[in-house]
Amino acid sequence: MKNIPQHARIVIVGGGIVGCSTAYQLACLGFKDILLLEQGRLTFCWMGY
Repeated sequence: MKNIPQHARIVIVGGGIVGCSTAYQLACLGFKDILLLEQGRLTFCWMGY
């Protein structure tokens, strides 16, 4: 398991379509400190920042 940051301004639990979409939209709005947590593999998520 990779290291998980101890602090984040925004934490999203779940890497499904809603979680990934939320993270993407927040990143588009300029938020940089976003942590997306998923137990397994992300289902539909691609972000290249």
